[in-house]
Amino acid sequence: MSRAMKLLGVCLAGAFLAAGAPAQDGRDAFMKDLQALTKNPHRLAGVDEGSRAASQYVEQRLKEIGIKEVYIQEFPVVQSRMVECHLEADGQKHQIYAARPNLFQASITPAEGLSGDTVYLGSGDLIDFGRESVTGRIAVVDFDCGKNWLNAFAFGARAVLFVDRTSRTVLPYHHINMPANLPRFYVTAEVAEKLGLTQKSRKVKILAAAAWEEEEGRNVIGVIRGTAGVFNESRPKESEAVVLAAPLDSFSEVPDLSAGARDAGNVAALRHIAEKLSRT
Repeated sequence: MSRAMKLLGVCLAGAFLAAGAPAQDGRDAFMKDLQALTKNPHRLAGVDEGSRAASQYVEQRLKEIGIKEVYIQEFPVVQSRMVECHLEADGQKHQIYAARPNLFQASITPAEGLSGDTVYLGSGDLIDFGRESVTGRIAVVDFDCGKNWLNAFAFGARAVLFVDRTSRTVLPYHHINMPANLPRFYVTAEVAEKLGLTQKSRKVKILAAAAWEEEEGRNVIGVIRGTAGVFNESRPKESEAVVLAAPLDSFSEVPDLSAGARDAGNVAALRHIAEKLSRT
């Protein structure tokens, strides 16, 4: 899912500021904002502990620095929420995380779950499939496998588990743009090591269920008036507005684990620009 909600051509705007030029602020204040914006596992759009919490923080910070005009714009957004997502092995439950939906098809299992023996396929290259059959089993592949996880389903795997390894792909792509029910889940390094998923085959059971819910997204709009705050047709160059924006939400191939540090840094930087401009 991309940030499709656009306002004035900018997705999910974190703040709109009129007039002025950017400036730098202190490192400590910047880090304070960055840590506050990334303290939760994700900033999913419209979710209370996600982008709404981030928007409330930005709203508060804009008011604290003296911006008088702060507006809130709410809009509907639909999100997939996992109501169950775990892996069972040897009678114990372990939390796992669903990969992003294939359009509107979330990673789910039948009510009774998906059971099978695991098979570790490394990076999922075709040569990795020559050692033993994958049909009817749970494929385990490295997180940085690129699109090779599709090979596992092509060879008859019931589900795919992405295991966290030391190497990380910069732009993972663990979904497809069609509503195919291909159960895909992320397993942390700790759980993968505890179960030995990369060393041996294990009998496991995956249970996952999701619900689609309508949430309320939240844009925060701060306005700083310039010297010609009202549009004047006779002096258009003196009446122009400058729009600066940054996305408040985050999303990733594992939505429930998308702290979005880079986007949070953009919001923090924009907040500091707003403070500088409000003092000029």
